[in-house]
Amino acid sequence: MDIHELLNFSTIFLLPSFLELHSIAILEALSCAVPVVASDGVGCNSEFFTNDKDGLLLDPFSKQGWAEALIHLLKEEEFRRLIGQNGAALCRSQFNIQAVAKKFERLYEELGTR
Repeated sequence: MDIHELLNFSTIFLLPSFLELHSIAILEALSCAVPVVASDGVGCNSEFFTNDKDGLLLDPFSKQGWAEALIHLLKEEEFRRLIGQNGAALCRSQFNIQAVAKKFERLYEELGTR
């Protein structure tokens, strides 16, 4: 069974961490429309997630906050579905290899004209 098969059985993807760069695991969960709950202020999570829109960002030191977020997601199916769909859209628009390659192409063109 590969990671996408496992994620397709998942209700929520949880990544509490104190130190993380740019998690490939988060991108894999997003690509499967699994709602992501991750640490705020860790790595670049805060730079690409909009909290309560396409993922949930929580204080990694607050156990209560994590518990409340998980309970909310489990109880509110529509909210959970919306977070998952928005996260998948974020992944397609921001982390698609073609889109990223275009951004680098534009950057190199800009740098080449200076």
